[in-house]
Amino acid sequence: MQIFITFIFLFQNYDFEEWINGTPLYWNVEHPNAIPVFKESLNVFSGSFCVKAIKQSPTTNYRTALSQEIGSITGGLEYSFGIYVFDNDTNVYARVVITWYKDSIYLTYGMTLPSVDTNSWQLLSAIKTAPDTANRAIFKINIYPEDTLSIGEILYDLASFNCCGVKENFKLVKKIHKKHGILLKNLLEQKFLLDIFGRKRKNFKNGIYFKNNKKIIIIR
Repeated sequence: MQIFITFIFLFQNYDFEEWINGTPLYWNVEHPNAIPVFKESLNVFSGSFCVKAIKQSPTTNYRTALSQEIGSITGGLEYSFGIYVFDNDTNVYARVVITWYKDSIYLTYGMTLPSVDTNSWQLLSAIKTAPDTANRAIFKINIYPEDTLSIGEILYDLASFNCCGVKENFKLVKKIHKKHGILLKNLLEQKFLLDIFGRKRKNFKNGIYFKNNKKIIIIR
């Protein structure tokens, strides 16, 4: 097992608490006419606000409601990404899509599984490896029709994008094990840690956790 402590945060306004002129700060509204977004306060997963995306054009081929560019991407590393959604509309479903770039050149994409229709908040998440040459990524919040002409709406809250993997050779791994042996022992003795969405976790699988305001990345 490898333990890494880092203070790198790759996302801005991930909880949609900051708004200006009807738009969540740091986010791009991709198609304001076909897929407008609105501040929502009556039904939120966390905090005071979330964002509502409405697919209001039955004929649009657009899918992306909001996007945010993420710099400081290192090719070959694993990244976790996700968002909470409230999808209680049988006409539409949600995904998060990550598109990878080398400068301005598109490389490929990764995405979460689709949301399901339910009267509760659900987490969409995935872990994908950035292409070796990638140095940019764009986080996209998408809404899709269940059939060609359907319209509908979905709520989104608490987005996440984090690095959760490293390139290591065997010798470097041995050094990390030795260096963090005491840290690992103390970590496993904790009653719980907080995951990236603020939930208490007792079983520490691969992932990102917080303790005393430090981000701890666990990779087995």
